[in-house]
Amino acid sequence: MTDRAPETGPAAARQPRWVKLALVASVALNLLILGTIGGSIWASRHGPQLAARGSGPHLLGFTRTLPDERRFEIWKVTRSDLRALRPMRKEVRRARARARAALVAEPFDQQKFADAQARVFEAEIALRREAQQLFVTIAAALTSQERAAFTKWQPLRRAERAHRRDRDGSADPPAQQR
Repeated sequence: MTDRAPETGPAAARQPRWVKLALVASVALNLLILGTIGGSIWASRHGPQLAARGSGPHLLGFTRTLPDERRFEIWKVTRSDLRALRPMRKEVRRARARARAALVAEPFDQQKFADAQARVFEAEIALRREAQQLFVTIAAALTSQERAAFTKWQPLRRAERAHRRDRDGSADPPAQQR
């Protein structure tokens, strides 16, 4: 009888390569299954709201409800209009930031704040004028059925947004909340 101690070290720890591959494949499959289950639970709870979130009750928001192929066709047509809006949106944000700064500045300068608010108003009006052209371009690209669907979708979208504001408690200005 031989008294031989069990081997330790790299030779004893070796396993066939297929075992490691099977382990990696098993972990990947488990992650895929968990991701699929988690994603479907999340989508069933947040899907409809998420699809509409970030889109207002206007024609651009409506295009997000169209099938992918159709939506991309319309977005191609409106690409230049959308690009023209980007710097205008930035200007609105800058004007709002200047108005906020004027509001909290000490000592408070009423005229400076009024001027900053006027610049916000002018920037927003310029943005809205450009957005109006975007909406005209989108409307021209829609089919008659899509335009009819928009007239049914818009009131529902407005009601959904109002309901979300009411539910979140953000419908009242902060001064009126108790």
